[in-house]
This record gives sequence, structure tokens and C-alpha cells, in this order.
Amino acid sequence: MILDYSKRFGVVLLFFIVLLMVMNGLMFAMSANDGQQANAMIMVFDLFHFWTDPK
Repeated sequence: MILDYSKRFGVVLLFFIVLLMVMNGLMFAMSANDGQQANAMIMVFDLFHFWTDPK
């Protein structure tokens, strides 16, 4: 039962991350500003590091 819930949470988290990356990709395609792209990528990587290695 607990394993079931953790598995479902992992799938939802993975889906959310993929959805976030797709949304960022769409925003990149719409805006041709390289600086904005770099800032968004840094934000995404910071979030990823915060999730994988919280302090």
C-alpha cells in the first residue's frame, strides 16, 4: 500500500517535470532571446538540484 502511493507520487513527479520541460521548450521556441533561455535553464537546474540533494 505504501509502496503503491510512493510509486504513484514518483510517476506524478516525473510527469510534472516532463510537462515543465515541454512548457519551457515552447517558451524557448516563441522567444528568440538567448539570455532568457540561459536564465530559465539555470532556474530549472537549480530546482532539480534542490529536489535531488536538499540541504
